[in-house]
Amino acid sequence: MILWIRRWATAAAVATALTSAQGLAQSITRQPDGVQLQTSSGTLRVRVVGAALVRVSFARTPSSLPQSSPAIVPLAGVQSAWTLNETANLAILETSKLRVEIDKHTARVRFLDKSGREVLAERQDGRTIEAAMVDGHAERHVAQMWTANPDESLFGLGQQQLGTVDIKGYDLDLWQRNTNVVVPLLVSSRGYGIFWDNLSFTRFGDLRPFVPVPASALLNREGTRGGLSLHVIGSTVLLSPASIPVIDVPPGGRQALRSLRWEGSIEAPSTGMYQFRTYSNGGIKVWLDGKLVINHWRQNWLTEYDQVRLPMEAGKRYTVAVETDAEQQSTMHFEWKTPAASNDTSLWSEAGSGVDYYFLYGPRIDDVIAGFRTLTGKATMLPNWVFGLWQ
Repeated sequence: MILWIRRWATAAAVATALTSAQGLAQSITRQPDGVQLQTSSGTLRVRVVGAALVRVSFARTPSSLPQSSPAIVPLAGVQSAWTLNETANLAILETSKLRVEIDKHTARVRFLDKSGREVLAERQDGRTIEAAMVDGHAERHVAQMWTANPDESLFGLGQQQLGTVDIKGYDLDLWQRNTNVVVPLLVSSRGYGIFWDNLSFTRFGDLRPFVPVPASALLNREGTRGGLSLHVIGSTVLLSPASIPVIDVPPGGRQALRSLRWEGSIEAPSTGMYQFRTYSNGGIKVWLDGKLVINHWRQNWLTEYDQVRLPMEAGKRYTVAVETDAEQQSTMHFEWKTPAASNDTSLWSEAGSGVDYYFLYGPRIDDVIAGFRTLTGKATMLPNWVFGLWQ
């Protein structure tokens, strides 16, 4: 015991010395289920929930660390053996399936398998907490970024209506609405999952908003910059030689019962992956670079998003056409987002006391889902008689 205390005191002294040199690490303490690291920017807590299940929390102060969550079932019975080893720079937690490295100076967390292969790593300085007013209340925006792995696909985050399975590279607003169900579990083809434990409005990906495609990037059929050629479908008479695709009928206003077509080209201002998004009811069709990429019809009350990606080269022009079906249509927005500065994985929430997520390791996807069931409880198996007409 005396030897252990001396070693612990030595480690604390090293951490204190490093604090003076870099102004970050202050102290690290062992707890029954993990470690807590105090830095100049806040408090990090890493807890071992299971051999392949780790909780990571960060807040400005120890008292602000996220505590219990209604999304998580009681975990008192879940225990797993783990060890803690320290170097001058790292605190290393190990279980029978996982190795977690915590940088003492920056509080950055890395997850590795038992062979030492990196599975996932937080991005350097990728954790943010900022004060904000939300609906008149003082809150904190919280966000976490992880370094992107070029060879992986990402799945999950609930029931989205985008017609895509791999959501890597898509920027999504996560909020419950008709036909869209949010489940903040992100699953990777590399055999891990992230459960983002925050109940507020959340965004996945680049936080910049989608905006209307500017007139400067749009050219009509004749190649003149300033907008797209617009005409009524079935007519060759131009309504406008330079139009921005948008329909907005105010509440109580009369719908323009005309089906319209915008066409021309888009010139990319920079090279990279662009995202295009429509928000519409009625009928919508979009062709990009000669391909039909959006084709949807919705009733007037079910205004919703469609979203696609297109790699584009700076200075190159790509054909574009947008068609609308006037039946039950009162809204149509055509927007884009230029390439992001980073392709790292990111989750942001509008309100929270701190960052709070669970790392679930497989390496089989079945094992990741098993970890999710451990956290959130087993799905109720309904009796056969309830499986009648579902509408």
